Amino acid sequence: MPNVTQESMIPQPIRIPRHRLQGGFLISPETALEWASRLENRPVTEILVAWRTIVLRVSRTGARLSMVGVLYSQFMVVTQQKTFRRGYLGMDPSEIPQFREGALEAIVRKMLKEDSIHDPVFATTLDY
Repeated sequence: MPNVTQESMIPQPIRIPRHRLQGGFLISPETALEWASRLENRPVTEILVAWRTIVLRVSRTGARLSMVGVLYSQFMVVTQQKTFRRGYLGMDPSEIPQFREGALEAIVRKMLKEDSIHDPVFATTLDY
């Protein structure tokens, strides 16, 4: 029979798993709409149209597009991904492994600059 102590009876917070690390460039929805408008050479006001347009553009570089954030509030041009089994929602950012920029990031950064996306932020996110 397991040893039950007062400590073991205290409920532990539920950790919601987040096992996918993604690294890439963060793009706000507003910037995504502006970017898609430039690529389409016409106003793009629907996020799904922007999504399709940007997916076609970034896929040529070997990257992909994703929505990130707790409420999927940002786009990310994803250049790296790996599994991180110890990850969970609300994890201390200092405990999350960070990707470093490499050759693909240089290619994507150049593409973003050519498409008038200046000073994009490279980040690592923890996702489903």
